[in-house]
Amino acid sequence: MSVFQNINFQRNAGKSRIGTCRGFTLLELMIAIAIIGGLAAIAIPNYIRYLKKARISRMVSTLKNFEKGFINYAIDVGDFPNDSDIVLPDMPTMGRYINPLEWEKPTPLGGRYNWEGPDNHPYAGISVIEATAPPEDFRLLDSMFDDGDLSTGKFRLTPDSRYTYIIDE
Repeated sequence: MSVFQNINFQRNAGKSRIGTCRGFTLLELMIAIAIIGGLAAIAIPNYIRYLKKARISRMVSTLKNFEKGFINYAIDVGDFPNDSDIVLPDMPTMGRYINPLEWEKPTPLGGRYNWEGPDNHPYAGISVIEATAPPEDFRLLDSMFDDGDLSTGKFRLTPDSRYTYIIDE
């Protein structure tokens, strides 16, 4: 045995390996799990609210883009297109103003976009048919346009029970 090995052997003599390795106690693990659970209880509802607001904001943006397309169409053609069920009206002319693939996508709040033209309605507007979101989501959407009251304003629940973004009356 060399001198260095002998010194290390003497230094470690009498020390057992048992008890030198330490892990977490059950109490420490339970406290850590409780803290993580508390943080998750706070974070998850906030994250869900954030996702809902993001979906509604995306719908506001989409409706405003569609509105610009219909207004530009009316300026160029002289009037809004006639009423159409689900399909984008007056194709292919309307396709220059609104991307048909965007129009055909489901709305962020469920359902589909529908053009309600002035030939069948006292207004020109974009409605949502077969919506699956709860009414409070549409009230929040309305509050991003005006007052949150679905009976008046630019976004409202029309007599045919459709949530409609009014472009012109």
